[in-house]
Amino acid sequence: MFDLGKILIYKAVIHTFNREREYPVYSTYEIDHEEELTFEIIRKNLEKIHGSSEMKWASFGEASVVEKMMENLDADLNLFMEVTKDLSYMIHKNIYENSEALPSCDIAFILFEMDEVMYFGCIKFNHKDLLVRRLEETRDGAIAMIAKSNDLYLTPKSKTEEGFIVHLKFMDIALLDKSYTVKGEKQNFFGDLVLGLSSGMSEKEKLKAFNQVNKRVQEKFIGEDLQQKAQIKKAISDTIVEEGIIEVEKVLDRAFEDGQEVKGIYREALKKANLDKAEIKVGEVMARKFDRQKIITGNGIEISIPVDYYQDTDKVEITANSDGTINIIVKNIDEYKSV
Repeated sequence: MFDLGKILIYKAVIHTFNREREYPVYSTYEIDHEEELTFEIIRKNLEKIHGSSEMKWASFGEASVVEKMMENLDADLNLFMEVTKDLSYMIHKNIYENSEALPSCDIAFILFEMDEVMYFGCIKFNHKDLLVRRLEETRDGAIAMIAKSNDLYLTPKSKTEEGFIVHLKFMDIALLDKSYTVKGEKQNFFGDLVLGLSSGMSEKEKLKAFNQVNKRVQEKFIGEDLQQKAQIKKAISDTIVEEGIIEVEKVLDRAFEDGQEVKGIYREALKKANLDKAEIKVGEVMARKFDRQKIITGNGIEISIPVDYYQDTDKVEITANSDGTINIIVKNIDEYKSV
């Protein structure tokens, strides 16, 4: 695994892949370094690949043809254009043979340096159908019409959906992939169809799996114990504040006492999901969801309480009645407003 540093682009080229053509359209030359807009777009997209919550760390399988290409490139950087064409042929073969499922696209290939280490990058830009103005010149003047166009279209805020970055020395791969239904089966474009990679879970997938385990265990073993639920959320929130991540083992230690049965149940459930040692990066928006515990009563009243308040009886008090009902008392309010 590698961190993102300052990107110094050595070489870059863009090849075009039309699903209706048998072969890709290769660019004859590398992109000139004076093309500042192209290089800036490439640089930003490389950053988006590495920084995406959907990025997975991956590795080549045994006897990988592409890994051998990367090793050859690392040994001789002048092989860049040859490697991009060989890789493009492999990519286009999949697109052409599965043209009903896979879109036409442009792919940028990049050789760049970060912290004195060389990397190979690949960014896939799918072609999109858009309605555009078509201007037709006639002898008597011009006619403007609306036409359909399928091509590469980008905006400054376009989302980067597919690509990868290879650390040429250690062959670590930062993979941002997209799945398509190919021959009736969901397959990832780069990981499954082209490169044959093995990969772990992305941060987004790990968080989703963690939340699913948390929900299942709470429903089965905690029920409507509001104090315990809030304690778990507070443990998650405090760990994010202190560590910047959800460190699963620390969350369990904060939320439960040693020997507490439900702690062992959590640990076993997380182990089955391959999350028992996980460290999950969480974005600011998602992190805020762990700051509050929401309560919905049987008669439709909704209350959202900061998890810190559950242990402060000067702020919130929950008491049980002899008939099995509970009271939720919100105390010492100095100001309020309706929303």
